Amino acid sequence: MDALSDLLRLAKFEGAVYLCSNFTAPWSRAGNIPRAVCAAFNPLAGRIMPFHLVTEGSCWVSPIDDVTSAIRVDSGELLVMPRGEAHLIGSSREVLREPAEDLLSICLTTAPGDPMKFSHGDVPQTRLICGFFACDDTLMDPVLSGLPRMFKTDFRNDPQSAWLESTIKLAAVEAAEWRAGSAICFARLSELLFVVAVRRYLEALPVDRTRWVAGRV
Repeated sequence: MDALSDLLRLAKFEGAVYLCSNFTAPWSRAGNIPRAVCAAFNPLAGRIMPFHLVTEGSCWVSPIDDVTSAIRVDSGELLVMPRGEAHLIGSSREVLREPAEDLLSICLTTAPGDPMKFSHGDVPQTRLICGFFACDDTLMDPVLSGLPRMFKTDFRNDPQSAWLESTIKLAAVEAAEWRAGSAICFARLSELLFVVAVRRYLEALPVDRTRWVAGRV
């Protein structure tokens, strides 16, 4: 087994989705999800890494303490915060500078451990699947130390990954219809997308920084 696969297995890496949301501009939210909320999905997690998957439209995301570094995330892109930091997410750079309601206020209206659907506005312009990745902090350190404060991956504009676009479409359908088993389906889809995203990021780094990935353990 390759080193990356083995680390993900040993670190008990798991994904969870807590919110499927539709937004009409202007909007903004603070993406600080307390550990107590995450524990309802995965009580043993050492590291919590929030993610946002855009299935329609676009949004802007930044660390809560550095709005100037905001990046745009478009439909078909996954954004991950590997260090688990509090962050802001909104319809434009400008709204990120305004007071934002916390996503926690949405999560408190649902039962612990249950994902929720939420709509803001009458004509949805942006559709998001929000969640987090959980893992053993120590075991995953070789991977996480090589990742930036936040990074995104485009799963739709890659001719070699047509199957990933189908995965995004499946996630969008699950979010819209919300059938029995949707929660676990979201979790497994998000795990798959994370592995692909990290692999792409690591493959773009100099060989001397990722030599361990090619190893066998």
